[in-house]
Amino acid sequence: MDRGQAYVEFDFAVVTMDALYVGEAKKRNALAANPKSTKRELNKLLEGSRQVGATHLVLATAAPAWKEAMLTAVKEQVHGDLRAGKNTPQIVLLTALETTPTLTTLDGTPFAVE
Repeated sequence: MDRGQAYVEFDFAVVTMDALYVGEAKKRNALAANPKSTKRELNKLLEGSRQVGATHLVLATAAPAWKEAMLTAVKEQVHGDLRAGKNTPQIVLLTALETTPTLTTLDGTPFAVE
């Protein structure tokens, strides 16, 4: 909530003994239709993650992969936030939800929940 108004909504959340994962799920391969909307949506998700103390932000899609332009925008935003000293959750990508779900980090390496 921001000043009494809904600001961001997460589609799912998972808690382990060591982590809080919050996530956004999309049918398509991007958070939004254009770069400006993608940045706005991502910033809402990141700020909401910070507010609840999430350690991870999971971006999930039914598509086989996220759109490359969207991934570039996410990487740029995360790097900028880290340079600015913001507490930023680790981004985890979950793809191919309907067929062969795959978890990776933002740099493409496999991700495993420990």
